[in-house]
Amino acid sequence: MRHSSVLEPVAPRLATFVVLLSVAASPARAQQGHVVSGRVVDAEQGGTLPGVNIVIQGTQIGTTTRVNGTFTLRAPSANDTLTISYIGYERTEIPIEGRGNIEVALKRAAIALEGVVVTVPYGEQTVATTTGSVSSISGEALDRIPTTNLSQSLEGTVPGLIGVNPSGRPGRDNATLLIRGMSTLNDPSPLIVIDGVPDRQGGLARLDPGDIESISVLKDASAAIYGSRAANGVILITTKQGRPGQTRVDLNVERGLAQPAVIPEMADGVTYMQMLNEIDISRGNPPRYSADQIECHRTNADPWECPNTDWYKAALKDFAQEVTAHGSVTGGTENVRYRLSADGVTQDGILVNNAEGYDQVGFRSNIDGNITDKLSLSVDLHGRYQNRGLPAWTRESTNNPTGNAAWELLQRGKPIEPAFWPNGLPGPAQENGVNPVVSNQTGYDDDQTYYFQSNVTLALQVPGVDGWTVEIWGSSAGFSRRTKSTFHSRVAPTSRVSMGARRTMRTSPTSAGSTTITGRSISWSWSPATTDRTSFPKASISGSFHRFRQDGGWIRKAGSTTGRARSSTG
Repeated sequence: MRHSSVLEPVAPRLATFVVLLSVAASPARAQQGHVVSGRVVDAEQGGTLPGVNIVIQGTQIGTTTRVNGTFTLRAPSANDTLTISYIGYERTEIPIEGRGNIEVALKRAAIALEGVVVTVPYGEQTVATTTGSVSSISGEALDRIPTTNLSQSLEGTVPGLIGVNPSGRPGRDNATLLIRGMSTLNDPSPLIVIDGVPDRQGGLARLDPGDIESISVLKDASAAIYGSRAANGVILITTKQGRPGQTRVDLNVERGLAQPAVIPEMADGVTYMQMLNEIDISRGNPPRYSADQIECHRTNADPWECPNTDWYKAALKDFAQEVTAHGSVTGGTENVRYRLSADGVTQDGILVNNAEGYDQVGFRSNIDGNITDKLSLSVDLHGRYQNRGLPAWTRESTNNPTGNAAWELLQRGKPIEPAFWPNGLPGPAQENGVNPVVSNQTGYDDDQTYYFQSNVTLALQVPGVDGWTVEIWGSSAGFSRRTKSTFHSRVAPTSRVSMGARRTMRTSPTSAGSTTITGRSISWSWSPATTDRTSFPKASISGSFHRFRQDGGWIRKAGSTTGRARSSTG
């Protein structure tokens, strides 16, 4: 069973305090201020503008325009100033000067794309010098999206990036990301590059949005530098680094409630029985249920013999809890800069009496330092622990590739069979000896994964050659995954032999088994580069080595080394 949050007892008292404070303060404020109304229009075309932000300058008091462009706002004083802003238009400030009605005409803003900087392979470029299509989103924008999975946060936020969710199960809800749709009948997934390292173990889904500086999506020619691996596009992720200045501590804790978007409306017991009778009659057979049996289920006269079960209502909670926490410490001097962070996530499943859930704890340490005026060193470390729990009977298999057996079983549940008997024992199994309302009592799986990743970059500004920097970069990663299966000898679903007589079926004695997979990967790169488009050649040599083993035996070894050379002229 999943544990309840320790914050639950505090929340009601905090909510009561806020309500009382608001009630006490509102009468005093109601009689103060100056009411101003108006309308916002386009200065060139004259059309009204909905959703325009209007704020009293120097305060947090504000509103937005309605669909017809009108607004009403109570200002603290008749001499205050309105600050009006809207995407694509120039920011405007208008003094109220005692007026009760104000007409505002906003001018369109001329956006200079030449100054917009986007992340590209091995550096940054302005939009004016970028070849191909590049879309980006900031980490701050992602951090405002209330999800526990980064792949879901990217859905609908980046042009050309499509996300499809095959499942909503905790820990197994990664979205399938596609750039400009399906481009192949094989694997259409884009290449994921995190801080310059492609194909990191663990991918992007479980990265903490609070650690991300920006995400860029490369399409077409802009992704060509990664070769054939970038045939489906590239997603570049850059994490936040330390900054000189006073130490800054950030802490954020969020608690959310999740529920299914749509729950199908299923037939009740009476409708189910009538439909089966109609099928029998259409086949020339006598109906299998009598009028008295149907009436018994309609009135639920005998809960033992005539149940009327709504399987979704019996098996699903009203809400599933999600809690995320993130803390970071940022600071440093001009010579040493650091950013240390930690995060945690916990998700509960939506099924009652269920062991399904997801827990995660991680840390990230990004430290940059200047060894000398010409030599700098960067060390980035990241570790993460993930634990996915699920009932053993819902695990992924050939016949159940997404592990959604529980949801499908509820769809096929018979409404004339009970989820629980009146004495509290679980009702009969629906399929394969499983009753979904007591699924965790027959066994569960714990899928535990550990990740540790590191990046080290040494950069040397070549003395006597202005603008030429030589970088030596290396990374290593390791992971370990262990799946532990546990089976209980608790009471299993029971069947009715005759009215008032029941027999109990039990599982095999308690047992457990486990499978462990470990892996290591090492990458390296040597790259002289220029910071000012001089005529010096750009070249890089990189390589990687990976190996994995299962239960003590190596199951795969792989190694590769590549080299590139190119030159640019001013």
